[in-house]
Amino acid sequence: MSQSTTSSRAASPWAVILIAVGVIWLLAQADIFNSANLSVLFRFWPLILIAFGLELLVGRNNRQLSLLIVAGTIILLLALMLIGPSIGLAQTSDVKTAQYSELLSGADQASITINANVANVEINPIADEANLFDADIDYVGDINFERNGGEITLESRGNVGISNFFFFDWFGEDLNNVDWNIGINPNVPLNLHVTTGTGGGRLDLQDLNLTELYVNTGTGSVDMWLPSMDDTYDATYVTGTGGGTITIEENADVRLSLRSGTGGMTVDVPEGSAVQVRGSVGTGGIDVPSWLVRVSGGDDNLVGESGTWESANFDGAERQITIDFNGGTGGLTVR
Repeated sequence: MSQSTTSSRAASPWAVILIAVGVIWLLAQADIFNSANLSVLFRFWPLILIAFGLELLVGRNNRQLSLLIVAGTIILLLALMLIGPSIGLAQTSDVKTAQYSELLSGADQASITINANVANVEINPIADEANLFDADIDYVGDINFERNGGEITLESRGNVGISNFFFFDWFGEDLNNVDWNIGINPNVPLNLHVTTGTGGGRLDLQDLNLTELYVNTGTGSVDMWLPSMDDTYDATYVTGTGGGTITIEENADVRLSLRSGTGGMTVDVPEGSAVQVRGSVGTGGIDVPSWLVRVSGGDDNLVGESGTWESANFDGAERQITIDFNGGTGGLTVR
C-alpha cells in the first residue's frame, strides 16, 4: 500500500522583495522612474525597517500576514515614488551659484581651507593681485565662508543627502557640472588645504607662493602642478579610489607624501633633479625611470612592491625631491 504526500510551498517574502527590486530597476532604465522618483525611495526607506519589524513581530508564524506586510510596504513605496515628486516629497539637487572676493588688505601670509564636497575644484593664480582670494562656485546644500585676517575657509556643508551624491550623479543630472573656480594671490606665502569628495580637481600652483599643501579626495582624481620655492616645503596627497598626475617644477625642493587606496598616481619630475622615491604598495606596482637606481628593497615580494630608488646625484644635493608613496591596489609611476 503506497501513500502519496503532496506538499505546497508558500511564496517567500524575499521573492516579493527581489521582484520589486527588479521592477524598480526596469522602470528606472526605461526612464519611467528618474532621479527624483528614486530620491523619494531614499527619503522614505525607514518604512522598510518598520515592515521588517512588523513581519518579525506578528507575521513570522503567519505566512499570509507576512506576505501582506511585505507586499503592502512595497506597494506603498512604489506609490510614493510615483506621486512623490509632484507633491514635493522628492529631495532636490538644486545647483546654486555664489561669488566671493576678498581684498589683500595687508595680509602677509594666508591659510586657505577649501572643502568642495561634490564639486570639481580648479585653482589658479588670481587675476587681480589687489585681491587675496576670488571664488566663483556652484554648490548643492549650504556654503560656509569665513575670513579671519589671512585665514580663509570655504566649505560645502548642510543638506546634501545620498540622493545628491549617488542617484542624481548616476543619472547624469545636475551634479556633473558643479565647479569651483578659485583664484589665489601668488605673492602671499600660502598654506593650502583642499578636500574633495566625489569631485576632481585641477590645481595649478606653479606660480603660487606655496609653503605647505594638503589635498584629500574620495573618488575624484586631482591633477597638480607644484612650484619651485626658495625653501623646502611639504606636499601631501591622500586619496581613496581617485588618482591623478602631479607635475613638479624644475629646481623644486619638496617633500611629497602620497597615500592611495585603489587609485593610481603619476609623478612627473624634471630629469636631472636630485630625486629619491620610497614606496610600498599592496598589489600594485612602482615604475621609475632608468636614471633612478634601487638602493633598498627587492623584487622578491610575493605580491606588491616596496623599495627605495635614488638618482645618482641625490646624496649631498642642496635641493631635493623626495617622494614617499604608500598604496593599496593602486600603483605609482614616476617619469
